[in-house]
Amino acid sequence: MSTLPNFLVIGTAKAGTSSLARYLDQHPEVCFARVQEPNFFAFDHQFARGEDYYRSLYSHHAGEPRAGEKSWRYSCNAVYPQAFDRIREMLPELKLIYVLRDPVARGISMWRELRDAGQDIVDSDCERALLTDPLILDSMAYASTYRRFADAYGAENVLVLFFEDMVRDQDAFHARATDFLGISRFTPEAPIHENLSVGLRSDGRILEFMRRAGLDGLARKVLPDNLRALGRQHFKKPIGKVELSPQTRAAFLDKVRPEAAEALALAGKPADFWALE
Repeated sequence: MSTLPNFLVIGTAKAGTSSLARYLDQHPEVCFARVQEPNFFAFDHQFARGEDYYRSLYSHHAGEPRAGEKSWRYSCNAVYPQAFDRIREMLPELKLIYVLRDPVARGISMWRELRDAGQDIVDSDCERALLTDPLILDSMAYASTYRRFADAYGAENVLVLFFEDMVRDQDAFHARATDFLGISRFTPEAPIHENLSVGLRSDGRILEFMRRAGLDGLARKVLPDNLRALGRQHFKKPIGKVELSPQTRAAFLDKVRPEAAEALALAGKPADFWALE
């Protein structure tokens, strides 16, 4: 039997977790899952594939002391309430890395990616989405998510990192992760950076209708890749820069401020680390 993971990167979305995953995937003492973002414990259809399938994601394990994966949806308890209990049952001993980012910047970036990916139906208007979308708002429950995992696994087994620290000093950011996992510090051959918000495109009206009617999945099954890529160019439009109105920014911060402020305090960050006013 292949191994099961002994660490997870649980999120959050658009906080540098893809860059961290790429770093860990290259580390000689880490066996990282073959699938970039399995969402095994969050998605019912994935979990239904069973433990043997999940183990198969680590079939390349060659004795590395650490094995793990990253799926940001594990940190969304309201939208995926089953994920936490499934993780707890299958992986009773675990280390967890939780990466946070300024809520406003992250919220806009998350909206952009959700609009591009099309996996989730999200409002075409960023301001409305930030105030109403359950997935975006659930992903902002920073302190509650930390406490839930810390209570289950022990605070010593949950590492909170910050996107802003990664931007400031990537080597120090990676060093904190490797020290936490008990593996050697490692410098990859080339700098690691992923910015999945570059070149994103949003659904036009035709694709919006197809997604809401449930026809997009059928299109993925019957259309070859080249036709789907062509349709993407014709029916999706580039996502430009988003500027929130002062009213929307204030209303959004009112929703997320308590969780964000508590998370900063729990992590020992100054209250003004993010602009929450």
